Amino acid sequence: MHKETGEKMNVYEVGYLVTPSVPEEKVSDETDALRAMIERNGGAVISEEAPQLMDLAYTMYQSLEASKLPFKQGYFGSIKFDMPVASAPVLEKE
Repeated sequence: MHKETGEKMNVYEVGYLVTPSVPEEKVSDETDALRAMIERNGGAVISEEAPQLMDLAYTMYQSLEASKLPFKQGYFGSIKFDMPVASAPVLEKE
């Protein structure tokens, strides 16, 4: 329960993959945007694993306009956070 509002809180963890088409120096911007979404919806970051470039187990595709671009590597990271239960669906939509 949240100390001030009394809202029911849960701990969540999100793993994310940033495509290698994002320049390495811009990957942290993507992480910052995700962290901002969490905080905007009442969440608080507990811990995080910085994204690291890694080989993927299988090829993934990114849709871009009318084509699909294949990639076999990506920057994988994760964020663990607590958030009001009612806010989780809003974050998922966002």
